[in-house]
Amino acid sequence: MGDNYPGVSYVPANNDPDDVTDIRALISQANFVQDNLVRNGNMEYWSAGAAAAPTGWTLTGTGAAAARSADEKRGDYAAQVTYGSADSYIYQANADFPDFASRRLLAWAWVKTSTASIAKLTINDGVGSTSSSYHTGGGTYELLAVEHVCDASLTKLWLELHVIAAGNAIFDLATLVDFHDARGLVASRQDSLRVIEDTEAVILAMTPSGPATARATDTGQKFEYWPAAAAWEARP
Repeated sequence: MGDNYPGVSYVPANNDPDDVTDIRALISQANFVQDNLVRNGNMEYWSAGAAAAPTGWTLTGTGAAAARSADEKRGDYAAQVTYGSADSYIYQANADFPDFASRRLLAWAWVKTSTASIAKLTINDGVGSTSSSYHTGGGTYELLAVEHVCDASLTKLWLELHVIAAGNAIFDLATLVDFHDARGLVASRQDSLRVIEDTEAVILAMTPSGPATARATDTGQKFEYWPAAAAWEARP
């Protein structure tokens, strides 16, 4: 971490949103990344064939069509959605939706279309939904993003990739993350990290198989975090 952010030595943490911002600023994406709740968001797998929705996704909408596209943002393929006669989209349903009650989620995807105001992303929890802005129709890839706070009584969690009017759009690298607090982060080469309540802490170590270790700057108390425990624990 010091190599990525020289001169930065502590994480102020009292379990509020600012702490999450500080943690994300201190730890580079080379060390910690968001846990993508979407599977096959890169649209590389097509178990039903090239003229169907990609693996893990479902096509809906009267007359809608989905197809594999080689006009990808990254990798080999992307997903093209073509409007039929009503709002047309592919969606992925998360079976663990109860875990996200009242939590703040963020989604993004790269989108390409030559028709303005037809392509967008939506997070839908069955009680309410939030959509991104529309693609401008400039014919190049644009990154669209949307933030949504899930209802406490949500009945589902879908990420939807929409084409709402005549035309088509290509979607790639779709991502949905739990952005509510640091639990939405997973380690790429180290272990998980959560905020430490009511203290300022130096991050001492993060190892592949062991806990993240921190030390309070005021008292010298050490803390460890194991994912199975889902909490920081004081250590001698």
